[in-house]
Amino acid sequence: MSTERSVNSTIRTTLINNEAFEYAHLVKFERPQLPNANNTFSTNANKFAYLTDGARDISFNDGSTNDSGSANGSQIYRANKLLKVTGYRESMQAKASSMTLTIAAETLGTSVSGNLTFASSTITCSTLIDFVEEGFKEGDKIKLEANDGAGSNHNKIFLITGFTNSNQNITIETLDDAFTSNSTGELYTLSLESEELKGPLTARGTDLANPSFLNKNVEVHKVFIDPETGEIKGNASILIFKGLITKTNINEDPSKSSRVTWTLNSHWADFTRIQGRMTSDETHRALTTEGTPQRDATLKKDYADDMGFMHGDTSVNVLATYQEKYQELEVKTSSHGLFGVKTKVQTQMVDKFRDRDVKLAIEMSAKYLPVVYGVRKVPGIPVFADTPSNDPDTIYVVYAICEGEIEALYDIYVDGQPLICLNKADYDDRNTTVSEPSSAVLCAGRADKGETLSGSTAITGVVNSYPPGKQSRFYDEPRHVQDGMVFDQYDHAMGEWNSAVTGYQSLGNKVSVSGGNTSDVGIRNNQQFKLTNPQNIKLWFHSGRFDQEANSQLINIATSTKFKRQADYFTSDEEYWSPNHRLLDTTYVVAEITVTEEASDIPELEFVVKGKIHENYNYDYKYRHDDLSYSSESAANFVVGESVTFYRTSDDTALNTTTVKDVYKIANPETGDMMDVIRFGAKPYHSSNFPYVDDVPTHTQFYAKDASNNTWHMLTFNHTDLTATLPNQGSTISSIARNSSTGKVELTMADTALSGVTEFKIVGTGNGQFANLENNTIKGTYSSQVVTLDAYVNTLSGSDTISSGRMIASRTIQLPSSASSADNFYNNEIIEVTSGTGVGEKRTITDYNGTTKVATLRSNFVDHPNTSSEYNISGRAKDLRSGNNPAMHTLDYLLAKTYGKGLTLDDLSLETFNNAARTCDSRSEITLSVTSAPTVGDEYFHTADGSASGAVIARGTVKSVTATSTHTQVVLNDVHGQFQRLWNKWSYYEVGDIVFTEADGNIFRVTSAGYLATKPTNASPQGTTYINNVTFFKTGATGTTLTSFYKKYVEKHSLYSADFVKYWRWLGWAHDNQRWVTRHQMNSILETTTNLFENTNSMLEHYNGMLSYSNGKYELEVEAQEDAPADNGVYHITQADIIGNLNVTDDPSRKSFNTINASVSDPGNKWSNTSVAFYNSDFVKADRNVVKTGNLKFSGITNYWNGRINAEKFLRESRFPLQISFTTMPKGILMKAGQVLKVDYDRFEWNDKLFRIVDLDIQPDCLVKISAVEYNDDMYVISNARQTGVTNTEIPGTAQTGSPGAPTALTASTDKFGTTVLNWTRATSFVEPTDATEVWAADANNRSDSSFAKVGEADDETTFSHALGAEAAKYYWIRHKRTIRKRKSKSKGNVFSAYFPNSATGGVAGTALQSAAITVTITNPSMTLQQTSAGSINYTGSGTDIQVLLGESILVADQDGAQANNTFRVSAAVSDITAGSSSVVNDGSGDATIVRFGNHSSALSDTPVITYTITVKNGVGTDITLTRYQHFAVVTDGVVGANGLSIIPTNGTHNFAGDATGAASATSFSCEFNVREGTTAFTYDGSSPYGSNTFRYGTIVDSNVASSVASTGVITITGSSNILSGTGTGNVEGSITVPIFDNSDNSLLTTQIISLTKTVGGGQRGGSIFTFEESTTSAISESNAANFADSNFSNSDAIAVGTAIIAASEDNDIVSNDRITVTDTSLNKAGTRVYTGNRVTSASSLQTSDFSSLVVESFDGSVIVDGTLSANKLTADTTLTNNLTVGSNLVVGTSGKFYSANKTAYTDNDAGFFLGYDSSAYKLNVGTATNHLKFDGTNVTLRVGDVPIDGSYTNLTSKPTIIDKIVAPDGTEFTPTGTTATLTRASLDIDSTYLDGQGAAIFGTTAVSGGRIQLKAVSGTNKLVLGSSSSATTLDGGGIDINAFTQQIIISDTT
Repeated sequence: MSTERSVNSTIRTTLINNEAFEYAHLVKFERPQLPNANNTFSTNANKFAYLTDGARDISFNDGSTNDSGSANGSQIYRANKLLKVTGYRESMQAKASSMTLTIAAETLGTSVSGNLTFASSTITCSTLIDFVEEGFKEGDKIKLEANDGAGSNHNKIFLITGFTNSNQNITIETLDDAFTSNSTGELYTLSLESEELKGPLTARGTDLANPSFLNKNVEVHKVFIDPETGEIKGNASILIFKGLITKTNINEDPSKSSRVTWTLNSHWADFTRIQGRMTSDETHRALTTEGTPQRDATLKKDYADDMGFMHGDTSVNVLATYQEKYQELEVKTSSHGLFGVKTKVQTQMVDKFRDRDVKLAIEMSAKYLPVVYGVRKVPGIPVFADTPSNDPDTIYVVYAICEGEIEALYDIYVDGQPLICLNKADYDDRNTTVSEPSSAVLCAGRADKGETLSGSTAITGVVNSYPPGKQSRFYDEPRHVQDGMVFDQYDHAMGEWNSAVTGYQSLGNKVSVSGGNTSDVGIRNNQQFKLTNPQNIKLWFHSGRFDQEANSQLINIATSTKFKRQADYFTSDEEYWSPNHRLLDTTYVVAEITVTEEASDIPELEFVVKGKIHENYNYDYKYRHDDLSYSSESAANFVVGESVTFYRTSDDTALNTTTVKDVYKIANPETGDMMDVIRFGAKPYHSSNFPYVDDVPTHTQFYAKDASNNTWHMLTFNHTDLTATLPNQGSTISSIARNSSTGKVELTMADTALSGVTEFKIVGTGNGQFANLENNTIKGTYSSQVVTLDAYVNTLSGSDTISSGRMIASRTIQLPSSASSADNFYNNEIIEVTSGTGVGEKRTITDYNGTTKVATLRSNFVDHPNTSSEYNISGRAKDLRSGNNPAMHTLDYLLAKTYGKGLTLDDLSLETFNNAARTCDSRSEITLSVTSAPTVGDEYFHTADGSASGAVIARGTVKSVTATSTHTQVVLNDVHGQFQRLWNKWSYYEVGDIVFTEADGNIFRVTSAGYLATKPTNASPQGTTYINNVTFFKTGATGTTLTSFYKKYVEKHSLYSADFVKYWRWLGWAHDNQRWVTRHQMNSILETTTNLFENTNSMLEHYNGMLSYSNGKYELEVEAQEDAPADNGVYHITQADIIGNLNVTDDPSRKSFNTINASVSDPGNKWSNTSVAFYNSDFVKADRNVVKTGNLKFSGITNYWNGRINAEKFLRESRFPLQISFTTMPKGILMKAGQVLKVDYDRFEWNDKLFRIVDLDIQPDCLVKISAVEYNDDMYVISNARQTGVTNTEIPGTAQTGSPGAPTALTASTDKFGTTVLNWTRATSFVEPTDATEVWAADANNRSDSSFAKVGEADDETTFSHALGAEAAKYYWIRHKRTIRKRKSKSKGNVFSAYFPNSATGGVAGTALQSAAITVTITNPSMTLQQTSAGSINYTGSGTDIQVLLGESILVADQDGAQANNTFRVSAAVSDITAGSSSVVNDGSGDATIVRFGNHSSALSDTPVITYTITVKNGVGTDITLTRYQHFAVVTDGVVGANGLSIIPTNGTHNFAGDATGAASATSFSCEFNVREGTTAFTYDGSSPYGSNTFRYGTIVDSNVASSVASTGVITITGSSNILSGTGTGNVEGSITVPIFDNSDNSLLTTQIISLTKTVGGGQRGGSIFTFEESTTSAISESNAANFADSNFSNSDAIAVGTAIIAASEDNDIVSNDRITVTDTSLNKAGTRVYTGNRVTSASSLQTSDFSSLVVESFDGSVIVDGTLSANKLTADTTLTNNLTVGSNLVVGTSGKFYSANKTAYTDNDAGFFLGYDSSAYKLNVGTATNHLKFDGTNVTLRVGDVPIDGSYTNLTSKPTIIDKIVAPDGTEFTPTGTTATLTRASLDIDSTYLDGQGAAIFGTTAVSGGRIQLKAVSGTNKLVLGSSSSATTLDGGGIDINAFTQQIIISDTT
């Protein structure tokens, strides 16, 4: 059911009933302030300004608290300042929105001077000043400045709270300055200081740390006021906006007004920052330029002392040494014989060793630490590398892995190979006992069984002292020497560290961890591990705890033998690796790597980790057991499904009743210890005895009791064991002295509390020589209340003191008397200081003494708490997990301070997050086949032994019952356990499990827990019992039973079966059990280089999460199936609720798919991507068999089955593209984005039509504009999953030897030109190292056809592209081929699977498209529509012409009826505009090749768009659908002109040229905008503060591109843009929508759309020239060359030459017009031919007919060879149907003529033209007998009608029929003004003889003064009449009279 915004009930009633109300906005505006000492900002009421746009001041309590936690109470929101509050938007997707506030600032700069007195918070003016009249108001800040500069309140700032005494007295409230009373009058200037009015004028001075308005908080509340009483309804508000100030400006017209505008960005704007930690010492410790850490600037106080990243940004060259073994000849001589006179010589080869050096470069650069949720593989980030100074063949490397704390290290990849074997095949090939493994990296265990690495303890309990170093608090003190003795070196210990143990857990001895109730898994914190292959590597693992200690091994070396770089470059007092190198909160591994001759480098290490441990808030009703107080209780006493009652522990008050949902064991994520878990059906609750506040219980201890009185005591996540104020710590220091003999400091204590202590810490403030001594650990001795420190002084003076000094035992804290008296009670819990000294610090308690109440800490506090400190101790009740629930991941990320948003629980609604998490955990329903029908609502179970009293294995509740013709289908929900299991070799089975074997269809009951490595049969049950059926018992009435029908009686899971999942451990599951199958799971890596927004939205997208902000809190919901909203409720919209227009858009072409391709990071594929394809055949059929593919990448999903569910949801959702938008009544304020609404609209026949809200635009006047998309329950239907649906992506070990199984699911598609694309599914027995797939094809659907041949082979791929080069249909079969090694001959041979399809006549048909690119030309892809200030839009020229080319052929448009082949048609879909009418128009050749759309109309938005769907039917009748867009931008902000606005893009329409694959370059495109206002040119300025005359871009929206904007405003796109690759619909068109803002007033100037298209290559290239010499061309033999050059040219020769061309061609093809010359210099042979056939990429089908005859002559320039044109051939008596363009000369000889068909001679009088040689001359005749232009070789004759005209005018025998107009060539203009106008022959360029005697008016040379000119009809003819008569003249039949006498121009169509 849709959820409403949480509002006051009175407000809800007002809005939903549309009651009368007034509204006002209340703005709480944070004023500039500096942070407090603890780096927080004050929340005191006086730190804010309070404004309202209401008509009067409004008192309102927003519920806020001050710095001490007390309520701020009601505040007065002042009227008459806030003039305008804009609307705001909420979206289904988390994204930022903005709001602006406009404030009246006429009083800005107001100041008065007067004589003031000060008393009782009142300022009195004796000079009779009316402060209100001067412009001061309540709520204003004022500044007082004494004229003498020394007044009692000089330079102080106060807040006005009221006026008295006729506004002459001011009542004030103090802010940061004290108010001093003074009854003596002082001269002061009092000025206005309110920052909300000053805006950008707020002074900052030269100190950049001065507070400013930037990023200050603003809250905007909306209150609803009763118009009759004036009271606020419900005395409550709706918090409509919470955000940050980002910009301010002042717009002042001194003669009119002054306005301050504040621009606010919503709370989401703070998500745009990058939040993470770098492996950089400088940033981690916030070092100054001098190298001093800044504790207040670090993310945590403790980081200032953590030196773990000190070496993390250093490149290291390590010189490692290893011993090389070699052999040397050794010669030995010996004497023998009498007197040794003989010498015997012996030689032998002996082994010797020598040192070899290898230089290893290790690049260490600072990187951001990722965050890992769930189980993922991540690379290490090296932060330290060095060799011990005495051991150069050993290298130590520290790898930072991710943010901590994480649970465990599961596996390590060494050079890409895992140490845990993937499966049995991998185990058999690489395990540690194999004699000849295939890899140097050996493995153990099996990942498919859930086995992981396991470690052993890495440190002992022995604590060592660390000598001091440079980081000592006293390292910069001077060192004095007196009498040869060094005294004040302050030689005290700085830290402690634990010794390392020497035993290592080896790979061969790894702990085997498998299914069922597992033991500890993974390498845990402070454990170590070693391996010996491929080289000796020892590892120490640190899980990243907040207070973890430094690595002991590295400290040991650094403090003894030293590291090489340490000895060479560091001084003895510098800490190289010390207890301060802790890498707090960082998961890391220390690797000790031994370099040898065989392994002389550092291997690549990657780590598979069980990720971040985080709080889960008992969201699923699982709670930690109270082991300390109730250790004897057993979870085994509770049975799944039984009813229990909850009780409050403190007084046994009964609460609610619920059921036990699950009981199992799981590892404690912090310790690895196994613990019992019981999941209940509800939380403990009672409205008064156990209430909750936003899902946080007010009581924390309770227990469950069942009918047998078994109890189970539990703690809620927020339980604390102790909350109190600390007592005095340690002993008071009574006195300080110096031992005169030793020079040591002696401190006398006030009591004996420190007896026996040897490590001390001083708490207090050191002065003099003891400055900064506090908080250091110092060695010393205690004797008789005197502590002698190992700290030396030369002398002591009176200034050497310790204020409030106390001495405590280091790393301890004294708890109060109320603490537990039991030893170890608080061990491993966390003490956190919540207020006072040390606030925010927390430490782990490692030991607790119940007698002394002293807790030992893992490390000291930075600021040790004292009596001012409040604290709590908690931890054992925390619901800590490292699970895979994405809602909990999102919550942790939002709350995390160091790598996330840093929210608190107060900032969000925990209840909504918990609800969302439970939705993600929705478990699978199952469908059973049984023999009878149960009752809906009954619960059934089955047991381990099949009896009613046996141990319950599984149970579920009947949801629905459906009868079939053979049996009954029963759907069970609320299922616990597994009703039936599938047999798998890797699965672990419990006693009582029912196992189904797929192949033979039998069922077995497991009698012995364990693995079933061999499939059980009736003859060999393998620890099972064969059974025929299973009985299910009704709960509470076991006599009522159901009996299974089928052997596989679990017909379906609504999600999927757990037995489908092979690598369950690596998906974050603890067992291979159905309980871990949930709707949404996520195992993700969040890169903290990405901003919070992108990471948050990425997580939300993986589980359909909707993060909204409602009434001041973040709320999370999961998009899922919804019930229809209630009638007449908030989400029920009728026609009466809609104000104005209802806009409906259906645009299926842009988002409707029938196939989805997705990918997941697959642990079974070594974490590489595995494809998840989802295909709906019904959708494909509905789309006319046109495959429309959507692509997804699930970066956070590693479970194939969850990825499949998400892909199907995305696919189904895409089929509902309907969108609506409308404005509704104020009740819309109650709605939330993401919820489902119901619309009734009779005109559209909508009754209960459902939509999901995408955006809510809430206007200031309380109306709400809603945008929504169609909703349908079918979006969330999950298809039945089959186990065989998973692609076999595992990496197997040894090869198989039998014949492989046959492939399946062969499909053929035609998405590439000239190519058929085949896809298939490999057999499950496919083995990548030995197997391949053969592709066979035939022209006919018969494998016996002569054309049946193998056309290709795929190795590991499941796709193959068959390039045919032309339109063609083929039939395809595939089979697997396996290469095997024969036992005897040891040679290799092949075995084959059966063909698929198996039928010889059942081939899969595939048709290749024409081998040519399709080019769509749209003449007007984008346009700016100009809108006048009145709202009228000019649509002139908005239409477009569309033409389509297939290759080089222009296609004919076919808009009606059945579409013919080689044609195209166009349809238009509109968004916010009405499309012009379409028509088919002829091109210049008279062919109907253009679809023309007329001018469009009725734009409804600023950015309307028209989508044109172009359907091309190619030569074989295949439809190809393309999409093009026409974008518009409606400009309403100015008119182009001298004083108007001009915005012109430099490249608003751009076409990319792609190659055959669609690849194009981004570098060809850039665009910027030239913006001018009148003559002023604007420049781009995208960074605030903005310059004058500048503009910027708003949020740019990309379609199919990824754009970027340079600082100059130049827009480019990145190489990853979709449009730059591929040939699909989304790869050939794109756009960039660019809003352009005026920086002066933040107004939107226009929204421009850059239209981008791409022309894809792939048609045949132009002909090329090839020359081959036989002796250097392997494909061409001597005979081929000889035959090519003479008449013996054969088909085999054609194939040979074609093969050479294809090899040499840049596109690996041969195309028409290729010119080939083949030579054989040895035989003096050469020949040239032109290829005339179709483009092909394989020469096997070439014939001699595909080549021209021998070229016998070559010419300079261009010639036409018969048969070589790619268009129609130009041969004798051939009629061309296409254009013929001549680029040079076309010469007609003496025998040639050029004429139209019916005018074949010069003397021919038929209509037409003749040009040619006729009767000894070239002649021209154009026209007819009576109207013509002739040239007879000498003279030109022009005849118009019956008037022949020659050059001498001798043939002018009658008057012209028509004189259209008179043109004066000299430019003379004649205006009938009544004055004399002179028309001369000279001006008219007319010879007088032309007119003399012709019955026409004669001009002569006489001026016609004051005359007239008439053009009129006379006796059916037209003539020009000129005269001087002023009388009226009849214009017979109409005419034109220009009369200078009357100064008239008369145009008439009558007499």
